[in-house]
Amino acid sequence: MDWPAVKASMPLGQMPLLEIEEAGGDKLAVPQSLAILRYLGKLGGLYPSDPFEAIQVDTMIDTITEMSLPIEMTVQGSVKWMIGDEPWTKEQVLEIRKRISTDAKNGLPFKLSFFEKKLDSNGTGWLVGDKVTIADLLLHRIATWLSSGMLDGFSTDVLDGYSLVKAHGDKIEAIPEVISWRKSHPTPYTDFDFVPPESS
Repeated sequence: MDWPAVKASMPLGQMPLLEIEEAGGDKLAVPQSLAILRYLGKLGGLYPSDPFEAIQVDTMIDTITEMSLPIEMTVQGSVKWMIGDEPWTKEQVLEIRKRISTDAKNGLPFKLSFFEKKLDSNGTGWLVGDKVTIADLLLHRIATWLSSGMLDGFSTDVLDGYSLVKAHGDKIEAIPEVISWRKSHPTPYTDFDFVPPESS
């Protein structure tokens, strides 16, 4: 793929992008990952129809976004986020990530403690209600990213001390559809074509 050429054709010049074919044959290009997540969640039954549960899911999503945004900023850099005209040095990125990792008032300890308490009070192993939602999938994505070792400055044991958050990730990995995806698409991915298993 010639990304620079493709990038120029994207609505916001970024990925992911979901194209939805409308009834009349027109295509709608959706460039925002959380909009895509909510749309697919509604189609797949992972977004509550009950308004009271839906607002709780949205609260979790917004909180996860707040937790991940500073990390994403260190990946994309100061120029992309219009914080400065010069890119951060590696040392500056590591210092910012250290603050994110250790700041008990605004950083990961505060946010991860919030999710730990939420999982404890809900008592089902999920963030909201008694079944998996898109909020659970999003938390697992960020938690996996943080503890993957791919981000310099974040220890692979960043989730130690948050046993319910870790158990939450194990619960997601045990979902049959996730197991099937992992078997069909070993990392690194070569494609993203998912074929659901045949029902028995």
